Amino acid sequence: MFKKKSSKFTVCSSYKSIEFEFQNSFNPGNINVKWSRHKRSSDSLKYGEPPIWNKSGEGDNGFIAGQCNFKNMCDPEMQVTLHKGKKGATFDTKLYRYTIESVNELGHAKTLGSADIDFGYYADYKGSTHYLAIDMKPKQKFVIKAILNLQVTFEFIKTANAKDADMISTFSKDSESFPHTSPDLDSASTLGLVIDQNQFSLAHQIQHYHDDVILPGASNADIFNHLPNCKLIILIFDGRWIEKSPKIVQTLNMFYNQLKMKFFTSLEVFYVSMDRDDESLIETIQNNYLKCAAVKPQSQLSNAITQHYEIIKAPHMLVLSESRVVNAINGDTAIIEYLDSTDSWKMVEKWITASDRTFSISSFDTVSCASFQSNRRVKDLTSEILKEKEAVITCLEADKAILSSSNAQLEDEVSKLNDKLVRQTSFISDQAKNEKRLTQETKLLEAERDVRGTLMKRGVRGVTASIWRHRFFQYEDNKILYIDPKTNETKGFISVPDIISIHKFPKEHQDKNCASFTVTVPGRVFEMQARDADHMSSWINAVEVLKERCLNKPTLRDVINVAD
Repeated sequence: MFKKKSSKFTVCSSYKSIEFEFQNSFNPGNINVKWSRHKRSSDSLKYGEPPIWNKSGEGDNGFIAGQCNFKNMCDPEMQVTLHKGKKGATFDTKLYRYTIESVNELGHAKTLGSADIDFGYYADYKGSTHYLAIDMKPKQKFVIKAILNLQVTFEFIKTANAKDADMISTFSKDSESFPHTSPDLDSASTLGLVIDQNQFSLAHQIQHYHDDVILPGASNADIFNHLPNCKLIILIFDGRWIEKSPKIVQTLNMFYNQLKMKFFTSLEVFYVSMDRDDESLIETIQNNYLKCAAVKPQSQLSNAITQHYEIIKAPHMLVLSESRVVNAINGDTAIIEYLDSTDSWKMVEKWITASDRTFSISSFDTVSCASFQSNRRVKDLTSEILKEKEAVITCLEADKAILSSSNAQLEDEVSKLNDKLVRQTSFISDQAKNEKRLTQETKLLEAERDVRGTLMKRGVRGVTASIWRHRFFQYEDNKILYIDPKTNETKGFISVPDIISIHKFPKEHQDKNCASFTVTVPGRVFEMQARDADHMSSWINAVEVLKERCLNKPTLRDVINVAD
């Protein structure tokens, strides 16, 4: 029925961290991130340990800020099917929800925030990776801010068919609210879709399949007589499974009664039911006292209309003037506000006026010259041309206002996308800084490890002067301690910030392993031997790394304590 392509992807969500701001000194427990759509969901707690809470700030009135960091990588995967029209450049909208929960010891979850992400916007056949900073909508009064930092990766699998388990029917009872145009009439989107009248005539289709139309009101008895000359036809696509369907029908009745009194045969409204059987439509008519004509569900007329106008979402509203679609609105809220708006009178009046082509401008060129011999006739023709010109100008002004509003909406969307780009760039920059910091810390830890061990050290005082002895060296608080391994007594230390130089012994004074070197500090020169040349090189390099760290982060100057 609907010419759509279905493509299957494997989507992986890698959670990095969650930034929080709380009131009332709230202390988050086990944080769980739920990734869901309809009845399918994935919990981060099933993939590993909860993230670690790190408090970064505390202010007045119990205000607390901090970050939950995922220690172990949490990469839940899910197969997603996205749909794409034959003429569409992007995938259709498909929303997946991310929810942050605080789970207590009993397993009870409290929702802290949630947000919906359109996977159709990010998917790509070539595969893609996106770093997102999702600003979650708080669900508790004490939650001021919650931002989920994650990485989403799309991997294309294959082109799926309509029987794919993830495919949701267009008119399924599980349908979510789709993005819709603004209820403000001046900002409604004018499509301007020109239809060849020889190929499809809505009035002709309705008359041909008149048995598929139910006429609840007595005033609809002559609808088929004046339908070919009707200036404006409005189609409302609706179904009983839609939560706000009763409200749509209620406002539709008020709209229909008021406008039919004014425009009578110039306006007609049809309620197109997307239910599965006639009984559902009859129940809708009886329960809501539907006044306008209704098209039976799954009928030939319903199929012809939905296929021709490519209706893929419900609720949906189409406003048709002759062979031109002048307005299309998606979503229950937008349709209700449109039907309930007092400004709809003015807009309908403009559309009917613009569609009233009593005299074609192009026909003026074909009028015989003889017809202008009468001044009265010339005056009448000029008057008719001016009237039509005014009607065209009125229609163009309405279109201009609509386009201006659409441009404002586009600018607003561009601004939002720029803000999102700034957040993502900041997140990537923070990640790079964290990686650099981790690299430096790893280098320092390796240096402390390389310094730790046994060396031979030559004494300089006492009866044992110039004797080589084993000493165990280790790094603590910007000092290299040397300890007697027999008594475990600390004999002294070398202050790393005070080290002036480290040099190898001259070749003629080297030991057999070529591993002798000196460490020079103010007032003293330490002479030491390593196991071999490699051990000596790693020890010297480690000391230089520790000294560089001390220079970057100065501490109180230590002195060399000579104990032996």
